[in-house]
Amino acid sequence: MVFQDPRAHINPTRRVGAFLIEALVRNRGVGRKQALARAAEVLAEVGIDDPARRLRQYPHELSGGMLQRVMIASVLLAEPRLVLADEPTTALDVTIQAEVVGILDRLRRERGLGMVFITHDLDLALAVCGRVAVMYAGRIVEIREAEGLHQRAAHPYTLGLLGSRPSIDQRAERLHAVPGRPVSAFEAGPGCAFADRCAHVRPVCRESRPQLEPFQGGLVRCHRLAEITPEEAPV
Repeated sequence: MVFQDPRAHINPTRRVGAFLIEALVRNRGVGRKQALARAAEVLAEVGIDDPARRLRQYPHELSGGMLQRVMIASVLLAEPRLVLADEPTTALDVTIQAEVVGILDRLRRERGLGMVFITHDLDLALAVCGRVAVMYAGRIVEIREAEGLHQRAAHPYTLGLLGSRPSIDQRAERLHAVPGRPVSAFEAGPGCAFADRCAHVRPVCRESRPQLEPFQGGLVRCHRLAEITPEEAPV
């Protein structure tokens, strides 16, 4: 797992090398010298220069972007088949974000890894992922191929998210906003969790929880899909 804030998950009192090789030495029985050599190789693979020197440094001596690369290297050393990336670029500036995302995408393709990329940045999700699952109040409300999300999004919450982003092609006085406030999973009633914020709500939406059902090439959780026309799309 690649965590959102590497500084919260890498022990600040230990050198980077000790952090990287711990699992190899303790769980796999790899010798310390061999483990350090392998760690240096992986640091170079994620774009860190002079990896031998970095292994001797402490976390506070590295920038946020470099430390996130260390976190990615620690994941690769475990030789996983699935990587969970939990908002791995949130604490980074835009330029470093692009570099880290590029590293994850390249390594995923080169190593044949599966990756679950968790993010609040819809544009980033569309750029990184082949398939996008939109969640609301702890439940998936829509699953669709990333390339078709813009054109075929159907759930009112997904449409609201897409409509609330600024566009360089259109001029507007105010950005569209989804009305109301987000709710947590424990606050959701017996019906659709999005009902209080949805312009298309009907009594059935509050009474029973919709199931994920096939719709126009994706899966959508909404009672009123067949009734909502494309012209009504924005929430």
